[in-house]
Amino acid sequence: HHRLLQVIHHLSTEERRVAALKEALRVVRPGGVLLVYNWALEQEGRFGGFKEQDQLIPWHLNKKFGTDVVGHGEKAEEKHCVVYKRFYHLFKEGETERLFEAAGGNTVRQSYYDHANWCAIVEK
Repeated sequence: HHRLLQVIHHLSTEERRVAALKEALRVVRPGGVLLVYNWALEQEGRFGGFKEQDQLIPWHLNKKFGTDVVGHGEKAEEKHCVVYKRFYHLFKEGETERLFEAAGGNTVRQSYYDHANWCAIVEK
């Protein structure tokens, strides 16, 4: 069984990221594989040029889901949407592997950079 995990970069502390990986590993059966994608600090293009790892990045809620502002959102009249700033922790090379080492009970089979993400294939 393979599972894809793409949420760790939304957690604000290393402790929370390690706890999430431990939980992901808990629900994967022995021999199971996780594929993890984390936004990279080194990315270029649309969001590139980051200097700091922790960022609040605009996220546009499509108008088909409503345009009422909830919480910290801001209405973007010209785009007919609501913009929320979402937390992202941008990963440096090797950081994902170090988190899995801290989580324990796994083997990182491969790690690589793919389209603005640091990725890892991890076996329980």
